Amino acid sequence: QRYFLPADVGPDDLRTGAMASQQLADPDQKTPEELQDLLGSNVTTGLTSARAAEYLARDGPNELEKPPKPTLFMLFVLQLTGFVIVLL
Repeated sequence: QRYFLPADVGPDDLRTGAMASQQLADPDQKTPEELQDLLGSNVTTGLTSARAAEYLARDGPNELEKPPKPTLFMLFVLQLTGFVIVLL
């Protein structure tokens, strides 16, 4: 499970127990109002531009890493191990 924390909560806060475990438990069971307070957002307007820029600088863009392209050698090996080629 992944938990999203406010920007002002760091790893030291979690290790020392500064944040109550109730805040971190089951974010999918919380109401939108509770989540907006926990995350410092707003249900109707969303994040402010400054807060979004802060998250972007801290976490990077919201995109998946692209898998590396196969090398020419791997493409050759994949061609040789194809189902039809193995049958021949």
